[in-house]
Amino acid sequence: MTVDIELARTHRRGGGGGSDADQLRWLTRIPAGLWILVFGLVTAGTAVYGTARIVLTQF
Repeated sequence: MTVDIELARTHRRGGGGGSDADQLRWLTRIPAGLWILVFGLVTAGTAVYGTARIVLTQF
């Protein structure tokens, strides 16, 4: 999650020209901010899923 937040901060300041989000923006014409949001949602979702799997297999 920290990487996603740092990427969003960099983009807000006008930097991040060579990031994955910028490359995807160029390829798909979808704004880089939306790609950063997708990255964050995938990261959070996999963290929740992994945690749930660990917790539920303990019982």
